[in-house]
Amino acid sequence: MDLSNASVNKPFTLTLKYSKEEGAGKNLKIYQYNAATGAWEEVPGNYTVDPMLGVVSVDVASLANASGGTGGVDTPLMRKRYGMSAVVNGRYAPADGTTTSQTGQFAVFTAKPATGVPYAGAFDVYNLPNPFSLKNKTITLSLDRGVAFGSATSYTTSGTLIKYHLPPGKSGGVKFVIYNLAGEKVRTIDDSIRTGGFVYYSEWDGKNDNGAKCASGVYFMLTYLDGKQLGNKAHKMALVK
Repeated sequence: MDLSNASVNKPFTLTLKYSKEEGAGKNLKIYQYNAATGAWEEVPGNYTVDPMLGVVSVDVASLANASGGTGGVDTPLMRKRYGMSAVVNGRYAPADGTTTSQTGQFAVFTAKPATGVPYAGAFDVYNLPNPFSLKNKTITLSLDRGVAFGSATSYTTSGTLIKYHLPPGKSGGVKFVIYNLAGEKVRTIDDSIRTGGFVYYSEWDGKNDNGAKCASGVYFMLTYLDGKQLGNKAHKMALVK
């Protein structure tokens, strides 16, 4: 998202769309990507979810630093730096009216994604567990080829997690296209814009593009970056019920 030549004097509402089928009944939160650390950080606040429109909203004070943390805008000094209205010494001090330019990268997740592990090798992708069922399961994410994520992180899914290594210099929109044994496309997963040089996680819930559960069997997945295939072979996954 980009706010050019804007005067953000007061908090405003950040609203993002989500998949109504995949997000139904789940605890949805908006996360902001921190390019310095390679991690997604939860945007704090009181959330409003509209399941009819498929949107989730939260009030933020700054687009550039909606997740807060170091350099946040919740202090008078930082609000002055961002050209925003503030309360100084108990008195309301309106902004000077100057315009600013703010940008931020946001996404809607059901849980904090375990991403941001630096990576310098070639492209690689696999899924865990494999084979997998459509029953709820909790997966522990702790190590990647000897590189620790920090503290162990767990993620609950009804399908399988897709873990992929994006080489440096390979940044862009990532998509996964899944086919059955007959070569018919069953699912396209849009994993949004990713920065090269990191390890990422995505998820396949075992459903097709119409939201129906896929049958047991072997499936093949191709990965695309800005429409161009990554890797020279399809990744094989097995679904068992």
